[in-house]
Amino acid sequence: HNYDLSLQYYFKGVGVVSVGGFQKKLKDFLNARRTVIGAGPGNGFGGQYEGYDLITQENLSSAEIRGLEFDYSQVLPLMPRALQGSSVFGNLTWMETAGQFPDGSSSLPGFRPILANLGVAVKYARVLARASFKYQSGGLTSFNADRTLRTYSTEDKTIDLNLQYQATSRFALFVDVINLFDYAPKTYIINSRFILTDEFNGTRINAGVSGRF
Repeated sequence: HNYDLSLQYYFKGVGVVSVGGFQKKLKDFLNARRTVIGAGPGNGFGGQYEGYDLITQENLSSAEIRGLEFDYSQVLPLMPRALQGSSVFGNLTWMETAGQFPDGSSSLPGFRPILANLGVAVKYARVLARASFKYQSGGLTSFNADRTLRTYSTEDKTIDLNLQYQATSRFALFVDVINLFDYAPKTYIINSRFILTDEFNGTRINAGVSGRF
């Protein structure tokens, strides 16, 4: 059962600001459960795979997701003629989750309590430059009845840049810089001192030509 309520205001020209709230109540919510295979012939695998992680799917009796959303986007008014078409945007989502696990209630894995995006696009003649920032707070990634085996993720914050030149009415040249500062979230158990994974994938640069036919 989903309940959504939103209030939106549209600016003269192109733009909107909205505030909303939502609540979702679920039955038999699907959850990934992580356990460690024990020792001995009675471990379910004939005594093999001791210490391995076993990830299975289970249905929770009930789950609930509720939160608030804010969104804003607008083509900037009163800009000089050369910068007409420049715009800004931003959105923020706050969530709170709960699920009824066999050993009691807990936050749901896979949901980030805070999500946010900010960006600006500046247009000058045939050139369009964009910059965007994405933020996701840390959260539970895998549930386990044993609190010391629950896995969490640190916050994720990335900056992307894009530069585009409209060479003709059909063709444009572009350069994209993805994850400018090579930031990646980590996973951990118990607290952020006990790191499980720490990956660095590098900054990616895409360049090319796009066209419409």
